Amino acid sequence: MKKPRIEDENNNLIVYIGRLSPEKNPQILAKVTNDLDLPVLFIGSGVCEPKIRDINPKAEITGWLSYERIDELLKKARILVFPSKWYETQGLTVPESMARGIPCIVSDTCAARDMIINGKNGLLFSSDDEKSLSDSLRMLLDNKKLEGMSRNAYEIFWSQNYNADKYLKSLKGIYYSALQDDGKKRL
Repeated sequence: MKKPRIEDENNNLIVYIGRLSPEKNPQILAKVTNDLDLPVLFIGSGVCEPKIRDINPKAEITGWLSYERIDELLKKARILVFPSKWYETQGLTVPESMARGIPCIVSDTCAARDMIINGKNGLLFSSDDEKSLSDSLRMLLDNKKLEGMSRNAYEIFWSQNYNADKYLKSLKGIYYSALQDDGKKRL
């Protein structure tokens, strides 16, 4: 169901959603937001929680929340940061944020980078590079730039006509193609 765009240019909260584990690299976001004195919210839990608290005592960590509670918190978001160091499946965090018009700053090594048109609907930063992430966050402190990316993120997401049936059909095609052997399907 299409929800209205969040007017994130009026917000100041930097948000991370996911497991707080080394490969997800939440500690880089804790460090950079602490250095820039920006408010940051970590939605999730994991082994990096004590390190995040040490790096950035002002960071808020909520633990795992319901979808409804996350949706409420996203209304206060300015930017979503997805700093994963690993190339892993895309997940839903980035597309669900973009569906609300929240620009995303995404590591250039993870699968979610494929959703980002750098400078148009979000930003890519060099994985595990504090300066690169800091530069990206600073860029989106400009309300006009952020609002433009927010509107683009929202429009681009909804123009793609994402839905579960389309996704599953595409995924099934990928599996069938991967399992073909001499023209014979194994499924």
